[in-house]
Amino acid sequence: MDPHKELELIARPFSARVVRTGLRSLSEPERTAYLVWCFAHELDNGGPDAFFYNASGRFAEQTVDALQAIAARDLAGALEEVIEGFPGGEVPDDQEERTEALDEAARDLEDAFDRLREAYEEKGAERVRKATLRYFHAQTGGAPAE
Repeated sequence: MDPHKELELIARPFSARVVRTGLRSLSEPERTAYLVWCFAHELDNGGPDAFFYNASGRFAEQTVDALQAIAARDLAGALEEVIEGFPGGEVPDDQEERTEALDEAARDLEDAFDRLREAYEEKGAERVRKATLRYFHAQTGGAPAE
């Protein structure tokens, strides 16, 4: 099965649970799959700006951990650099506050956004998804879909 479709089939159902009961309601493998799926989706469809402006941006710090879990260390480091560029080095949970912080730090974040975009392109969207699927299946004992 196409890694994009397989990861979406695994992670999309977690969205409703995250909205209802929070990110902590997911197991570690579920959380990792969900966070990387959201991150990749936003970067594919709008770049780093989209990730932070949309709801998934509130999970930026946890996404660093998810990227490290799938051994995407360069990508995790680039995301960490963007996070450090926010006022106080923290990404606000509240979307309105996060938008204001992004607008306030926009010029300072340009280079970090470029490095994040480049790290994602260098790693490759398909490789990110495949690494996530390998991690998820190894942790859950499931077999990859054919």
